[in-house]
Amino acid sequence: MILDQKIALVTGGAKGIGRSISLALAQNGCDLIVHYNRSTQHAESLRAEVEILGRKIWLVQADFSDMEAITAFFPSQIEPILTNESRELDLLVNNAGIYAFNTHWQVKEDVFDRFFTINVKAPLHLMKDAYRFIREGGKVVNISSTTAKTPSEKMVIYGASKAALENVTQSFVKVYRKKNISVNIIAPGLIDTTEDENDTVSKVIKQYMLRKAPDSRLGTPEDVAKVIVFLASGMSDWVNAQRIEVTGGISF
Repeated sequence: MILDQKIALVTGGAKGIGRSISLALAQNGCDLIVHYNRSTQHAESLRAEVEILGRKIWLVQADFSDMEAITAFFPSQIEPILTNESRELDLLVNNAGIYAFNTHWQVKEDVFDRFFTINVKAPLHLMKDAYRFIREGGKVVNISSTTAKTPSEKMVIYGASKAALENVTQSFVKVYRKKNISVNIIAPGLIDTTEDENDTVSKVIKQYMLRKAPDSRLGTPEDVAKVIVFLASGMSDWVNAQRIEVTGGISF
């Protein structure tokens, strides 16, 4: 297996894209530390699937809208696991994030602050705190969005937070290169993460998205996960400081 003996930390790893990332890593031999916030049932279900694959998994809970939880995350939850296992991290995937539809006229201070705390502050602090725990030659991948470079008038705060995340990510490249650690960004496009097929709003959004898709299908979480596996493996050792779009060629 291409990721045998490796261990990865995936934030927001219990649902949606994060779950597919977690499973793809485990299927390729990787042990996991999976962060979640409120998705306890999804996290426990993931644990069962990963253990069936014969991989180790640790579940860690934290609310990344709370700065105290962010700053305590590595010293109180991640360091004890790695110390007990006598291991270093091979991969950090900052996937946890929130999104919503909002126009310029709907921007409120509390919503703005929540988006930037979860989507920007959390990965910034996690990259800073993870530095001494990631092995020489390890990997960092941050999950962004095509809205970071193609702004949408209906996703103002989300797009702005992802643009900020990309800037923060690039600022860490030279720092991490001192340990030969690569830092890359994945920017998914229209990914179908709908879980409730009876949700009317989701159906309308999905129909709109399909009209944009050149292959007459939406991207899947598995499409994103495959790129993560590549970036986590030795096959990507010369890939650094890149922004990789996973969009199926959609032109917005």
